[in-house]
Order: sequence, then structure tokens, then C-alpha cells
Amino acid sequence: MKAPLRVFLVACPLFLLETGCGIENFAGEARFTDDFHYSYGFKPGGSISVHNQNGSVEIAGWDKDKVEINGTKFASSHEALDRIRIDIDHTGGSIAIRTVVPGDRYFILGAKYVIHVPRQSKLDRIVSSNGSVRVNDIGDDVTLRTSNGSIHIGNVRGRVSAETSNGGIEGQNLDGACKVETSNGSIHLSQLRGTVEATSSNGGITVRLPSGAKADVEAETSNGAVTSDFAELTQHSSEKNRLHGEIGGGGPPLRLTTSNASIHIERE
Repeated sequence: MKAPLRVFLVACPLFLLETGCGIENFAGEARFTDDFHYSYGFKPGGSISVHNQNGSVEIAGWDKDKVEINGTKFASSHEALDRIRIDIDHTGGSIAIRTVVPGDRYFILGAKYVIHVPRQSKLDRIVSSNGSVRVNDIGDDVTLRTSNGSIHIGNVRGRVSAETSNGGIEGQNLDGACKVETSNGSIHLSQLRGTVEATSSNGGITVRLPSGAKADVEAETSNGAVTSDFAELTQHSSEKNRLHGEIGGGGPPLRLTTSNASIHIERE
């Protein structure tokens, strides 16, 4: 006699997406999510800061006199999601955005941001503990930090300072002094107009310069090679892992350093 077939029904919670809440499967974990949106009038010339816990931050400049903040909170439980706060301190000349999470590290939780700001805004300090940072079309200084994630910077007309512990850095069309550093990742820079200092502990560095570029170059790696498309630099180098010299008769300093990878100075 055959054993009776038993069917077990498991009740699953249902969340309505139109309310801004839902469930997202991320890295094998079921994550509860909740979207948020804020908008503030904001004149060009002000400063923006973001302090995020676990999640990406994307900022782009636009031709509007307002700051628009869109994002998604995420957590591994509905309880943890409800305890995440987005704190925003808005004054006439600055906006400070902060993700506040519960102290219980048992939960997987955080937030990701997509922010639009007036082009002539200073990105005073954009920080994420674990997540990528992307910035485009900013006409003032930017300071970017993340612990574990990549950094992408494009079309910035001001000083750039960018640092990550574990991730690559890419920068393009940077019109100002540029200082970038990563502990474990590669660095790629192009269309540069200003002083450049790039440092990686365990990653290659590639810098692309136009044919008419002018620079004072110092490039060195402990374990790797330094190569250049500019013949005037190779004439000053006697060691494959070190290269000093001038491009186009000299110009802004170009300092490139890595420990365990190669450095390439390429012609665009």
C-alpha cells in the first residue's frame, strides 16, 4: 500500500511594491527594501556631504537649483529595515546626509543613494563604509572615501581626493589637482589637467596623456615594470621598475607609485 502524499504549504509574507517596500535577493540573502525620496531647493556654491553605512553612493551634477536624493534602504529583516534612518541636515549653504543603522551587527543592512546636485557644488566628504562611489559632472572640489568598493570620477572641474581600501579607481576628464589612493586595486586615469598623485599597494596604474602633454614624471614600483609611450621619458630611466623625467619640457608633477604591479604611461 502506498503511503499517502503529504503536501506542506509554507506561508510567505507579501509586500506591495507600489508602497515602496519589497524583497530583494542580494548575494544569496533575502533583503527587505524601502525606497526613499527627498528634494530641497539649493543654490550653486554650497557643500554636500554623505556618510553612508553599507551601500553605494552615486552623485551627478545638473543645471537645477535643487538637490534631489533618491535611494533604497535594505536589510535582512523587516525589523532591521524599520530601524534604519536617513538623517538630513539642510541649511542655506550645505546639506549633510547620514545613514543611521542599529548597532546590532547581526543584521545585513544599509542604503544606496542616487543624488543630483547643482553642478557648482562642493562635495565636501562623500563616505561609504562598504560600497562603490561614483561622481560625475561636478564643477568644484570633491573628497571621496570608501572602505570596500570602487570609485569612479568623471568630468570634475576642481580638486579631487579619492581613497578606497579594497577597490579600483577610475578617473576621466579631471581639471584640477588629483590625489587618488587604493590599497588593493588598479588605477586608471585619463584626460588630466593638473597635478596628479596616484598610489596603489597591490594594483597596476595606467595613465593616459595627450600627445601635447607637459609633466614632470616620477613613477616607481617595487615588483613590476614601468613603461611609457613617451620617448623622452625612457631616456631618463636606467631601471625597469623606475622612471623619472619630463614630458613636453616639464609641467605639473605626475607621481605614480605601486608595490606589486606595473605602471603604464600611455599616449591618448
